[in-house]
Parts: sequence; C-alpha cells; structure tokens
Amino acid sequence: SNNSKRIGNTTNVSSSGSQQRENDSALAISPVPSERISTNYSLPLPPVSNNNTCVTYSGINRTVNLCGGSADLSTIDQVINSSDILNNTSHKNWILNASISVENGATLFINSTDTDWLKINSTAGRTHSIVVHGNLIIDRTKISSWNSTSSTETASPDSVNKTTPRGYLLMHWGGTGQMNITNSNINNLGFNGIKDTWGIAYYAGSGSKLLNNIISSNFRGVYLATNASNILVANNTIQNSSQHGLNLYKAKDAKVLDNKISSNTEHGIFCTRECENILIRSNHILDNGRNGIVLNEDTTNSTVKQNIVKDNNRSGVAIWNSSKNMVEGNLMQQNGLGITIAQNSSYNTINNNSISNSFSNGMLLDTNSTKNRIEKNLVAHSGGSGVYIRNASYNTLVRNDITEHTRNGIVLFNATRNELVSNNISGNSPYNYYLRANSKLNVVRDTYFDNATLR
Repeated sequence: SNNSKRIGNTTNVSSSGSQQRENDSALAISPVPSERISTNYSLPLPPVSNNNTCVTYSGINRTVNLCGGSADLSTIDQVINSSDILNNTSHKNWILNASISVENGATLFINSTDTDWLKINSTAGRTHSIVVHGNLIIDRTKISSWNSTSSTETASPDSVNKTTPRGYLLMHWGGTGQMNITNSNINNLGFNGIKDTWGIAYYAGSGSKLLNNIISSNFRGVYLATNASNILVANNTIQNSSQHGLNLYKAKDAKVLDNKISSNTEHGIFCTRECENILIRSNHILDNGRNGIVLNEDTTNSTVKQNIVKDNNRSGVAIWNSSKNMVEGNLMQQNGLGITIAQNSSYNTINNNSISNSFSNGMLLDTNSTKNRIEKNLVAHSGGSGVYIRNASYNTLVRNDITEHTRNGIVLFNATRNELVSNNISGNSPYNYYLRANSKLNVVRDTYFDNATLR
C-alpha cells in the first residue's frame, strides 16, 4: 500500500501518503516478532467500520487487537492483509490463525454479511480464541474449531480429561460490553484447560443474548459465571457437550427459556454454586448423562417451571444444599430419579409437577433437608418408591397423588416430624406407607390409603 510505513518490527498504516522502509527485514507480517497495524480511516473500509476503527497485531502473542471503533472480518483482513493470520479461503469462509482481542469500546461483527463460516485453527496442540472486553455481535453464521491437517473440525477425543486444545469464545471478566450470539451454529469449541477455555464463556456481559443457535460438541455448551447477570439464553439447541450443556457459576438474573438441551455427557443445566434468581422455563431437557437440572451449593430464589425433563440418567431435577427455590409445573418422565432434594436443602417448594416412570424413586428427600413443601404433585409408576424420605425432617407433603409404585408409596427412614396431609397414596406395592428405623413423630392426616396397607 502507498499508505504504509514500516519501522523496524512495527508496521503503521496511516494517512501520511509516504512509504519508508527503515529495516529491510520487516517485509512480511508473519515472521516478525511483533507488529502494529492501525488505521485512521486512510484505507477504504466497509460500512461496518468507522473513523475510530483501530486494528493492531502482535506477533509475540499472535493476537489481532481491535482497539477501537467497529470492524468485521473483511475490515481486519483488509488492514492485516496476511493469509497467515486471517485467511479468506473462499467466498465468506475464513480460517483464523491468530487470536482476536476486542478491547473496551470496540465492536467486532461476525455475521452473514461477509462470513458463512469462521474456522478457528486448532491444530497439533495449538489453538486461538476470541476474547471480548468490548462487544462481539455474531449473527447468522457458523463458528467452529478447525484442524488444518485433517481439514475437519477439531473433535474432542474420547478421553476423560478432554484437554485437546480447541478454539473458544470468551467474554472477559474485565469486559464492559456484550457478547450477543444469534441464529448461528457454534460447535466443537473449548477444552478442559484454564478457567476461560470452556467453549462459549461469559465472565461479564450483562444483558447479553444467546438466541436461536445450534451449539454442539463444545467442552461446555455455554458457561455463565460471576459478573454475568441478566443474560438471556433462549430458543437454542445445546447438545453433545463433553461436560455440561449449560453451566452457571454465581450467575444472577439469567433467563433460560425454550431451549432443547440434550445428550450432554454430564448435567443438562448445572447451577454449580451461588446462583440467584435464575428462571429455567419451557425447556426440553433430554437424555443427559447425569442430572437434567441441578441447583447446587446455595443457589437461591430460582424457578424451574414448565419444562419437559425426560430420559436423564440420574435425577430429572436435583436440589443440593440450596434453598428458597420453586419447581413447578414440570413434566418429568423416565429419569433415573424424578426429583432429589438433599444436602441441607430447605424452604424449597415442589408444586404441581407430573413425575412418572422413574427408574428409581419418584422423589427423594435426604441428608438433613428440612422445611420443604411438596404439594399437588402426581408421582406415579416408579421402579422404586413414590416418595422416599431419609434423614430429613419438618417437610410437608400436601394433596399429592402417589400411586402405583413398585417398592412402596411413601418410605420414611430415620425421618422425624414430617407432615403428610390430604394425600392420595394408593395402588403401591407392597405397602403404601412404610415406616423404617428411627422414624418418629411424623404426622399423617386426612390421607387416603387403599386397603390400609401400612407398615
């Protein structure tokens, strides 16, 4: 370009109109240790850019920095002008051979205007990422890892630790903008590395949206962490993750609506700890390797409502050491266990759910869980007991239908001061009500037992 200036290991693109070479070794971008490329609107840029656009490149850490304004991949390609860094292999298809950092105040667009598929090179143990401090807007495109040797997406081998490096998207914990992903296919990203390599991860980005995407075969499908609040995850398919489908850690005010979350190796939705005010509504949570939905370790004031939770290997819904949550109006079928409330969980409300054909118990209250209210649920056709209360006290079961279970309707084992009021407990084998060792001071009132089958 006639508008370029090279000084040693640094390249500046400016509007000076002069070309000067002070170091003949700096002839190409890729071999040099560090380069800087910036623009002050001296080049003809596509409409997405503006006169504040700033693009730099560091060869030391092989990173393109979008340090101001807005740009898309075509803008970056025009400024960098090196296929060793960003390669436009065919119409709207790109291979990224470097990382991209979107700085505070900057916006990167990756969308169908110029991108049908962005492949993040992840070959021979080396990978790259897109790290966002400002804004990343992804729409109507595909992003995946890429193995340039085999010319395929980089799969995670069938190993326990899943450490094969693959590209990832990260909303950085110091970020002030948003990472919005819509109408796109995001797959084969992330690995079990340092804390930010999961696939699609938010450590900030309040108000961000993930809408109408197919997210497949990531290490973790989507990860929402501390400082990630008020994020909307809606109408996505999240499947075949190496770990969890959707993982939340100390996240607040997230809405998880109308997603299909299936066939993930571990949990479908996992609130790891200290999540608050999470709404999980109208999702299909299917065929996950462990639990369908988990509220864990001081997750509070969250609602699991009107979901279909089916064919998960362990519990459909599990509440562990968490309180003041609502599980309401869900359909749970053919899970290993319907609902588990355990590990000091209290003041949770389980209301108006249909729980059927669980392979073990329909419902388990365990390990010092107290003062939970179980009301107006249909619990039927379990391979174990309908409701099993063990090492738990001061729980209330009101107006539930507990019918046709293989191993007793309600079992109390080392359970005290629980109250059963106005339940229908019938058609269970061999007993409707089975009182085991160290269970005392439990109250059964206005409850129907057919044939008085109590023990």
